[in-house]
Amino acid sequence: MVTTPLAACYGLLTMSRVHPVGAALRRAMALSTVMVVTLGLGAISSDASPSADPAATLTAAHSARVAAERRLDQLRTEQAAVSAELAELSEGAAQVASDLAATERELRSAAVAAYLAGGDEQQWLAFMGAGDLAEQSSRMTLAGQRVADTSEIVERLAQLKADNDPKLVALSARADRLSVAVEQAESAVLQAGAHEADAEREVAAAAAREAAAQAEREAAQRAAQARQSATTAPPQPPSVGSGTGSKVPAVTTSAPAANPRTVNPSDAPSGPLPAEPEGLPSEDKWAALRKCESGGNYRAISPSGAYRGAYQFDRRTWAGLGGTGDPAAAPPYEQDLRAKVLYSQRGARPWPVCGRFLA
Repeated sequence: MVTTPLAACYGLLTMSRVHPVGAALRRAMALSTVMVVTLGLGAISSDASPSADPAATLTAAHSARVAAERRLDQLRTEQAAVSAELAELSEGAAQVASDLAATERELRSAAVAAYLAGGDEQQWLAFMGAGDLAEQSSRMTLAGQRVADTSEIVERLAQLKADNDPKLVALSARADRLSVAVEQAESAVLQAGAHEADAEREVAAAAAREAAAQAEREAAQRAAQARQSATTAPPQPPSVGSGTGSKVPAVTTSAPAANPRTVNPSDAPSGPLPAEPEGLPSEDKWAALRKCESGGNYRAISPSGAYRGAYQFDRRTWAGLGGTGDPAAAPPYEQDLRAKVLYSQRGARPWPVCGRFLA
């Protein structure tokens, strides 16, 4: 006959219980392992770092967004599977706990019955409801067997609970880690999408800048072609000043040159070009002025070297009109334009002898 004391039965039940791990502790465990996921997502984000080429940046940003979305889908799938497994295990654990509680109650009743079997005969007879010693013996045997059987059931249930509890704790911790990882992945997807949108805007801006630059180049090319078409090379007389008559140079004007020297021409203006004034003499009159001043030679230089170009500018007057360098080295269209600006400011006075051709 089994004579397990009631205290021993309670000790067995106490040892079989496993204290559950709290949600806060599981959260801490999840945070300690989610760094792996975070590092993975960080590697994806680093692929979308900006580069010098906007198109390459956009390609990298698009790849990063696709990778982040794929990672999020994988984590969500794993999270759903773990949640289902956790629900199933929790349901089984709840059933084991319920069975264990019911069996504990039965064991306590059996233990009380077995304990009472050690009392006096009248108490036992009253407790067992037996009418004689034979029935009492039979019932005592049954009570002892009941304690033994119930104890065995409690042990099995306690072992099952002890086996299931660590699994439940581990699965709960895994579910917490996945929850944090999913949050990280969702944030990574949003960030990758923002990077891709920025890259798309940069590609559009770069295309607009290139279009504007191309338009400027084409406009400059057309302007250069127009100037080249409008400018004809003047005749090159053998000398300037011979046969043109003498003149007295003014402070800001030139004098006709005899046996002039020439310089190499330049196609680019020496400085920013002003707007052409209005109300000027005709081109025939300007041609006559050039003929008088320099024989029409845009590269002419007076014998003294002080007066230069088709209109015999001195350097101070040339600089005052916005030109730089040697007036005789400036392209014809620039000399023409600055001479016209000078006329709009001072009339024909800068050419005291040849200025009569502008009247």
